[in-house]
Amino acid sequence: HLRVWAVRLLADQETLAAATIARFAELAKTDDSGLVRLYLASALQRMPLEKRWPLAQALASRLEDADDPQLPLMIWYGLEPAVAADPQQALALLLGDLGQESAIGVDGFQRLGNGAQARGKGLRHGLGHAAESMG
Repeated sequence: HLRVWAVRLLADQETLAAATIARFAELAKTDDSGLVRLYLASALQRMPLEKRWPLAQALASRLEDADDPQLPLMIWYGLEPAVAADPQQALALLLGDLGQESAIGVDGFQRLGNGAQARGKGLRHGLGHAAESMG
């Protein structure tokens, strides 16, 4: 559990260095511990909005976490505020690279739709525009 504590202590810093964010994304891709990935997902909420995407992509690419009761939600909670700022990036993440599945999959789309409905036309319009530009 040393890696869990390292993630937590680093994420609690007021600002995260670019190297730390890159290391978090690498851990998300390679670490076998679901607990480490859960703490990485929690760290998303403490990162600047525009810097969340690489870590979220790395976490979402772990299909073994798709059925986890907490991890997909933690990824979503970390991304939700960033979706309005970059709806195209959000759709790309939810659709996965080249149509591959993602750990936040169908629930992510449902939450994205609910968020769009709750926030009104601005986000719906942005998501629609993003979807059109993707194909």
